[in-house]
Amino acid sequence: MSFKLQEAPKVHEPVKAKFPVDVKILTQNAKRETVYDIIVLGGGPAALNAAIYGSRAGLSVLVLEKLPATGGFVVNTALVENWLGVESMSGFDLAAKMASHAAKFGAEIKTMTEVVGADLTGKVKKVKTADGSEYFGLTIIIATGTGHAKLGVPGEKEFFSKGISYCAPCDGMFFKGKKIAVVGGGNSAFSEAIFLSRIAKEVVIIHRRDAFRAEQALVNAAKKIQNISYLLNSTVSAFRGDKKLTSLVIKNAKSGKLETIQFEGAFIYVGLVPNTKLLGSGTSETSVGLAGVNVDEKGFIVTDEKMRTNIRGVFAAGDVRATPLRQIVTAASDGAIAAISAQEYIGESGIKEHLSEIKLIKPN
Repeated sequence: MSFKLQEAPKVHEPVKAKFPVDVKILTQNAKRETVYDIIVLGGGPAALNAAIYGSRAGLSVLVLEKLPATGGFVVNTALVENWLGVESMSGFDLAAKMASHAAKFGAEIKTMTEVVGADLTGKVKKVKTADGSEYFGLTIIIATGTGHAKLGVPGEKEFFSKGISYCAPCDGMFFKGKKIAVVGGGNSAFSEAIFLSRIAKEVVIIHRRDAFRAEQALVNAAKKIQNISYLLNSTVSAFRGDKKLTSLVIKNAKSGKLETIQFEGAFIYVGLVPNTKLLGSGTSETSVGLAGVNVDEKGFIVTDEKMRTNIRGVFAAGDVRATPLRQIVTAASDGAIAAISAQEYIGESGIKEHLSEIKLIKPN
C-alpha cells in the first residue's frame, strides 16, 4: 500500500461552539491511509496553537485528544486573568475560543481518541489509538500536558470523589455551605481557593511552608477574603471518614505534632506530573511504543529551544516538556515554535518529494 499525502484543508469560517466538545472540526474525516504533515498528541493550549500555526503554514494537521473536550487544564480553570488582552475569562470560555480558532484554519481534531502506542523510528511516524485505528504523519508534536500530583497518603485514594477532588470548578458546588481544605501553595491552590470561597462556608489553605509559590496578586486577593484562612508549616498525613471524608490528620512541620481537624471536603493542588506514560524510560522499547524520546528524572520531555526531541521529526510542547515555567501563555508559545520547527523539518528533509518511495508501516 502506498501513502497519499493529506492536503491541508482550505480555511473556512470559525465554528461557533458553546463548549469545546461541540466543535465539529472534520472529526470524522481523519484518514488512516493518508499521511498528515503534523499529528499533534493532546488538546490543550500547546496542541491547539501548534494546530493553528501548522495549518496557517499550509500544512495538514491532525489533533488527537483523549478527553471529550479540548482545552486541557484550561477547561477546569475557574478564572483566567493572565492571558494577554483578556482581563478576565472563565477557563471554560477560553478553551472554547481556542478550539474554534483552531477550527477556523482547518485543523482536524478528533476527541475521545486515546493514543496507546506509536512507532516514531521511521521517516513516516505511526500512531495507534485505543479503538485500533492507526494514523500516519511526517512529524509528531507531543503536547499531552500534565496530571495532578497526588499526596500519596492514607485515605487519598479511598475518598477520591467522596470528599476529595482535584477540580474545584467540577466539584465545587457539592460543598456549598461546607468547610473545606485546599492543599497547596501555588497558583492553582490560590485561584481555586478564591473560587471555592464563593461557595463554601469556610476555606482553609494548608501549606507545608510559611511562604507561598503563588503569584503575589493571587495571594493578596485571597487575603482580602474573610472566609479563607491558613494552616502554614503543615502537611496532610491522612484523610479519614466512613463512607465519605470527615476529617484530615494534619502534621505540624516544625513540631511534628499531629492534629485531627474536621473537614467535609479537600481539594488537592500540590504539583503536576507529566503525561508521558507512553514514553517508558526513554531508553528501551515498551509495550505501548513511544519509548526512545528522552525525558528527565521527573518524566518531562527534554527538548531544545526549537522544541525538538532527540528523535528527528518528533517535537514536544507545553507543560509535558522540561521547562521552568508552566502557564497557558508559555504552552501556547511552545506550540507555535513546535509547529514552525516541524515545517522547517519537512522542508529541509525533502521527505514529501520521496513519500511514494516509503513503505507503509505494517500494523502490529
